[in-house]
Amino acid sequence: AVSRHGGALRFAPSKMKKDREVVLEAVRRSSGSAWKHAEHRLKADPLLDPCSACLNPIATPGSAGAPVFTVLEVTVREVEALVEMLATSMTGMEVRVELPVEATVGDFGRRLVEPTRHRTVYMVLLGHSEPLSPFDVDRPFLDVAAHLRTSA
Repeated sequence: AVSRHGGALRFAPSKMKKDREVVLEAVRRSSGSAWKHAEHRLKADPLLDPCSACLNPIATPGSAGAPVFTVLEVTVREVEALVEMLATSMTGMEVRVELPVEATVGDFGRRLVEPTRHRTVYMVLLGHSEPLSPFDVDRPFLDVAAHLRTSA
């Protein structure tokens, strides 16, 4: 219920109110209002703050309808201090994104969301079976995608 109606967190068992992924999805679905029903300890988590949670473009497990993008290539252009990423969706949509080398997973996720009608995406790195976690949002993209990195 929480994944469809974030406000349902109010009536959820305490176990769910302690789960970071459940709370993140509830806060997103309720435009932030579910945050007040999260366990006290989770309210101190900056990624669950309503402003941060609502801007986080990385899907939580089980997010219905979020498109899946596989990151195929990551090229660092040292001279321009840019990273270029090539990703394809399961429907064949190809997206090429250029951002500064210090860009985060969230920065790249926001660019993948742009051509879709969704608020979140799953981002899978080539060679990995699991998508990136929404809690990777502030990590430097080059750190998580180091195995795909080439230089131009």
